[in-house]
Amino acid sequence: MKRVIRLTLLFLVILGCVYISFGNISTLDVKASANSTEKATIKHNIYNEDGNVNISELYSEAIDEVADMLKQLSLDNATSSYFAFEYLLSNGYLSKIEPTFTEDETKVLDLSDEELLGLDVIYGYMNCRHVTDFYTKVMQKLGYDAYPLPCFITDNESENSNVPNHVITVINDSKPIYIDATNKIIFNTYSSDNKLTNSNHEYYIIPMADFSSYDKGIVVSHNTNNDIVYINKLIDTNKDLYGDEYINKVRTKVNIKLIRSKKLLNNFKNNYKKNILDNLPNKELYMTK
Repeated sequence: MKRVIRLTLLFLVILGCVYISFGNISTLDVKASANSTEKATIKHNIYNEDGNVNISELYSEAIDEVADMLKQLSLDNATSSYFAFEYLLSNGYLSKIEPTFTEDETKVLDLSDEELLGLDVIYGYMNCRHVTDFYTKVMQKLGYDAYPLPCFITDNESENSNVPNHVITVINDSKPIYIDATNKIIFNTYSSDNKLTNSNHEYYIIPMADFSSYDKGIVVSHNTNNDIVYINKLIDTNKDLYGDEYINKVRTKVNIKLIRSKKLLNNFKNNYKKNILDNLPNKELYMTK
């Protein structure tokens, strides 16, 4: 009888040990699974090991989030994507403060030697090189053949220059599209002396793709030499542009889609604020002037 009791107690002890062992393994598996899931939901690690924000990763994340938002709107082409981007920028979705456009160089960042030209869009105080870089990178992320294009802009058709004073975006989407995301202009007409202009002939531009390279002394883009050759070929050989009827039709279609997408826009605004704007470091850390 005692032998039976001892065997029974031994069996129960062994059973308990087995249960505890499997219980610990299951707990570890759950924790590992939870950690794996957590890592999978983080698109970018925007913090350095010391806990400081990695500003390059933050900028890249901002580009990704805006591109993803435009994808969710199921837009048909580059022109419709532009009008949606214009809405986000103009209505303060992308900036920490109300977007302010300025030529005051003491108020903006000088990060032209890095891939951070558009960072000031997030801070909200920006000029053409910032807007163009941000917008062009979003279009590239969407898979479009898009490039920043230095140019000379004027409201006088007869005025000429050999040096750029502005930068816009050129996109090859079946036809070339010249978009000034800073001034909300699509250049889609040619003037009498072959300058690009808008339909109302309010502004004229002379494309100057060659000034994209560093050796020209003006860094408003990071186009490679191959990019410059391609852009110049696009400018020289493609004179067939999208007309007003097409552009206005696309604008109307996008406006209707935006009105019907308030919930999606609100979700984007909240997520962008949480992931980007709330993690933005003090701008003074990057000011060099």
